[in-house]
Amino acid sequence: VPGPRRPQMVQQIGRHLQQRRQCQHLLGQLHAQTDRLHRIAPPGQIKQRGAFRRFEQQRIRQTCQPLELVGVVRIIELTPIRNVEAPQPGVVDGDSQCASLLRKVARVIHLAEEPPKWGGQGDDGKNLAWQNQPGVSNQRKAYEKLANAFAVLFVTKGAPLVYYGDEIGLPGAGDPDNRRFMTWTGWTADQQFLRDRMKALLAIRAAHPALRRGIRNTLSSSGDHWLFHAVTSGDEIWVGINRGDSDKPVTGLPSVPLKELITVTDSPGSTGVVPARQVRVWIKK
Repeated sequence: VPGPRRPQMVQQIGRHLQQRRQCQHLLGQLHAQTDRLHRIAPPGQIKQRGAFRRFEQQRIRQTCQPLELVGVVRIIELTPIRNVEAPQPGVVDGDSQCASLLRKVARVIHLAEEPPKWGGQGDDGKNLAWQNQPGVSNQRKAYEKLANAFAVLFVTKGAPLVYYGDEIGLPGAGDPDNRRFMTWTGWTADQQFLRDRMKALLAIRAAHPALRRGIRNTLSSSGDHWLFHAVTSGDEIWVGINRGDSDKPVTGLPSVPLKELITVTDSPGSTGVVPARQVRVWIKK
């Protein structure tokens, strides 16, 4: 920097460092205040405290701003599955829309119902947010479709995002009805199915690094099915997803004995069947 400009540059750097220190100090205060609220506030009342809300918003901004959140959360009504492998991601600007992504849409189980309660993923569901709120869905098909949506999420690279309650198909219209208290007991058989399926998929993802960071090769695809092979050092896996309403025979599996991980059954290999609205995952025995 030329000599005459050096004092100006030094002042600018100094102001930047001072602002950074102030931000760090503020964040430390917010952390301390939140910890105190957790200690003294009765259960269930913490979120009503203004300080905690401010800290929550600050934390959301800090978490989301450095990242690009790919819009794969609400994928029930995606265009054909073959397009998922090379999507046109909806990149969400964290500073302005991160919280909105989670809080200003209706619960996804209602988009999987037939007919859906709202027209599409972009509808906010506000028309039923305060009265005539939707109840627990009784459509088994909706839970199967939602399980498949999470299957796509869990076998894809990146950090899966699950909004609390979606693992049991928690009902809810637009904000604030989409933030109901979590239901811990009294699930229906369909809700239990969805939770068990997600638990199985998460265990498979955790056990197989090929799903998280492997090289993926599509073996076959159509508007309703997707069969791919993923491999990384020491691990390989085959995944078939069928969003159609009829069973889908698939070919391209290795001609060796296989183990299917969703149903925990043996398969002779070479071919397989993915039932309607289901996912199947194979590994070599």
